[in-house]
Amino acid sequence: MLNLIALVVVVCLPVWAVQSLTGLAAGQAAAVAIVFLGIGIVVLRARARMKRAQRRAALVAKYGSETEADKIMSMQIWTGMTSDQLVDCLGRPEGIDQQVSARKQKEVWKYHRIGQNRYRNRITVEQGRVVGWTAKQSKAKQSKARDGGRLAFAA
Repeated sequence: MLNLIALVVVVCLPVWAVQSLTGLAAGQAAAVAIVFLGIGIVVLRARARMKRAQRRAALVAKYGSETEADKIMSMQIWTGMTSDQLVDCLGRPEGIDQQVSARKQKEVWKYHRIGQNRYRNRITVEQGRVVGWTAKQSKAKQSKARDGGRLAFAA
């Protein structure tokens, strides 16, 4: 049902608008509407690519490394990344648990809440650097989530 509504909004509504405004026949109005929709899609995709390139350039300027910028852009985390890099990668955490001792400060950054004090991803940060992470793979099982250095997000 939702697909039918989307079809009406994306295709039929522009055809009706073009036909109403120009007085063209339905077939001609459909062709004009499709051309305009195509142009709109191309413009939106180009704009998204430009924003992505600008973000990448800003990350390279900030961290001085194309490799790190690419990892951040692809939402990869790695042992030793800074807390600033983690924020640039995944955004601000939904919660932070802190443990402070005389020698070090340990924080667990929590992402993707799935219940009361239950989070899909927990990243351990010590002295401002990532030292490890866990990700829930299923409701009953929690395991280390390493896949070539990527944080595994369960669907």
